[in-house]
Amino acid sequence: MKRVIKEIFILATFSLVIILATVLANKAVATTPQETCDIKGGIWTKTYCAPPDMNDEEITYAQHYTILKEIEMREVKNGIVQVEN
Repeated sequence: MKRVIKEIFILATFSLVIILATVLANKAVATTPQETCDIKGGIWTKTYCAPPDMNDEEITYAQHYTILKEIEMREVKNGIVQVEN
């Protein structure tokens, strides 16, 4: 009986150590989208990660396009946009 209790205790302790290690490792590698973009070598444009080979003009265009699409999606979600026949 003592052996069974000892094995259960060892198993529980081992499980807790694994869970603790997983939680700590997960926090250590968790990154923001900006950090992930930087790691990939991209350019963070406030809304998405642009490829590093984009020039300033392309980045500006992409930013404007993204902003317009976000506005459009909000309007569609709120029912503001009317479909034209």
